[in-house]
Amino acid sequence: MKKVVLIFLSASVFSCALGIDLSKLYEIYNKREAMRREFKDCEAFEPFRCPKENKCISIQYLCDGAPDCQHGYDEDPALCTAG
Repeated sequence: MKKVVLIFLSASVFSCALGIDLSKLYEIYNKREAMRREFKDCEAFEPFRCPKENKCISIQYLCDGAPDCQHGYDEDPALCTAG
């Protein structure tokens, strides 16, 4: 995070000297960071992310006959068929 802030501050000083507006870049960066926080990576104990959801489940709940993801994705025959 410190590296990103340092790069951004350096770019801000440089762009100011050239008269360039970096407000759009800063806006995009903030949106990306907000999305990253909202859709964080799954933890090691719940490594499977349900598609189109901000929900992670343990592998033990995959193909167990009880849907844990929206629309039952974790019980999809294409996912549960070995071989």
